[in-house]
Amino acid sequence: MRYYTRNQSSYQFIGGDYPAVKMLLILNFIAYLLQWLLSITGGENFVYNYLALSPRIWEGQIWQLVTYMFLHADVWHMLFNMLALWLFGKELEMTWGSNEFLKYYFICGIGAGLTFLLFSKGVVIGASGAVFGLLLAFGMTFPDQIILMSLIFPIKAKYMVIIYGVITFMNIANPSGDGVAHFAHLGGMVFGLIYLKKEWFVFKANRTKMEIKPRRSESKELRPLPPREDRSEAMRSKVDSILDKINEVGYDHLTKEEKEILLEASQHLSNSDRPNIKH
Repeated sequence: MRYYTRNQSSYQFIGGDYPAVKMLLILNFIAYLLQWLLSITGGENFVYNYLALSPRIWEGQIWQLVTYMFLHADVWHMLFNMLALWLFGKELEMTWGSNEFLKYYFICGIGAGLTFLLFSKGVVIGASGAVFGLLLAFGMTFPDQIILMSLIFPIKAKYMVIIYGVITFMNIANPSGDGVAHFAHLGGMVFGLIYLKKEWFVFKANRTKMEIKPRRSESKELRPLPPREDRSEAMRSKVDSILDKINEVGYDHLTKEEKEILLEASQHLSNSDRPNIKH
């Protein structure tokens, strides 16, 4: 599937580049501030009863499918998601346009919530499901772009998608009670993949009705940091080789040693993130 750059749409009240991403960032920060004010004034039950995503949507509270994406467990939960939204979202918005980007973001977020509720009767908050959808789209749109995983390891975007996908499946297969909604992560990626594969993009369907031009191949790569030590470089080389093998023949064809190496790398990744992130 090929992507094209289009003009930014009607979010000019934000101004500048990436208006939709900026709007989402602002709304998330405002929502977190309001959530904090409610928590210190005794209104936390209102947040979790009416705004967080729960089985109450089947009783008519369908707005929760949207509101839960703007709530977060703590400031680190929010900052992690907002950093990912900025890093992945701005390139996608520039490539797709603001309207298409927002549509995709909310489809992934709503799909993540529905997937969670299919397998759980609990309550979930956070934008991570939508963010995992953005990660998938970024990896498919810019597969060879170099990004810094955990701000340390330079890695191609397509491999980062594989790593997080494997981590998600491993956590679902071996639940640890970490309080993380892994099914929501999976749902965000699955709904994003369905959306991309079905080619429901408005600009693709109406390609002949607008002026389009191929996106220039510009070097947007983050500058890789030099390896801090030989061990880190050796581990990255091994992981890259294993990911190439997964890409060619699948995870099931890995040897026991290769799976152990991948597990060690995934544990390093998990330890670098805040452990009490809800999803």
